[in-house]
Amino acid sequence: MAISVKDIQEKEFSTQAVDGYNVEQVDDFLDELAEQMGSMIRESLALSKQVKQLENELAAAKAEKADMEKKLPDYNENGYFRNLESAMRESLIGAQRIADETITEAKKKAQQTLADATDKAEKTVADATEHADAITASAEKAVAEMKAEQERLRAVVTDYRANFKQLLDAQLAALTEGEALLK
Repeated sequence: MAISVKDIQEKEFSTQAVDGYNVEQVDDFLDELAEQMGSMIRESLALSKQVKQLENELAAAKAEKADMEKKLPDYNENGYFRNLESAMRESLIGAQRIADETITEAKKKAQQTLADATDKAEKTVADATEHADAITASAEKAVAEMKAEQERLRAVVTDYRANFKQLLDAQLAALTEGEALLK
């Protein structure tokens, strides 16, 4: 599915408590990307419109030629009309050639613009993916470190409880012996 300017502008990223995305940077980046894609799309549309206009002009020129051929007077001066027809044919062929070259050039420019936009978008997506992978790896490392610290603290608490219980048992035994001596 092609990504549109609207898709980029409306894209939301979830954030994490630790090492999450900088929302402002992501929004700024997406705004810049959307602006550049919009500009390239507008340029592509303008070139398509120009191609369409040139195609329409060519069709009009062909129609005008056909009309002119129908309106030629019926003179018997064969040489004059042959020369006139030859000159018109050469003019129309020249106009056709220019129109074809202009259309071809416009199509090439549109394709190049689209290819450049696609390359830039692919690079942007690759960079964003790489950045996201780095953030994910960093977050996973932080989570692993926190889990290790949690396990260490659990061990400390367990040792503390065991030592405290031994202390209480020793104190209870001492109290019990002290009571037995007093009786």
